[in-house]
Amino acid sequence: MLGGPRAPDDTNAPDTELIVGTPQAGAFLAFYNELRRAERYAPGIAKRTRRFGGAVERHGKLTILWVRGKDSHDAKRIRSCAGA
Repeated sequence: MLGGPRAPDDTNAPDTELIVGTPQAGAFLAFYNELRRAERYAPGIAKRTRRFGGAVERHGKLTILWVRGKDSHDAKRIRSCAGA
């Protein structure tokens, strides 16, 4: 796992990001402090994700960008840990 808070000058980044990966699944978890920010950036995230064949899930202030394995057993564990 890798992650942390956004840099102060990176205004369009999530407030906190966590990158997780297992042999079955890989994802970027974007946590926003405000629902409005999560909603504002969701379309751009979805557009970029389609370019490489990934998938996006929204869960309120959490956006999950799946790089691989969104339907795997590990993905279920990732969702559970993230509160999705």
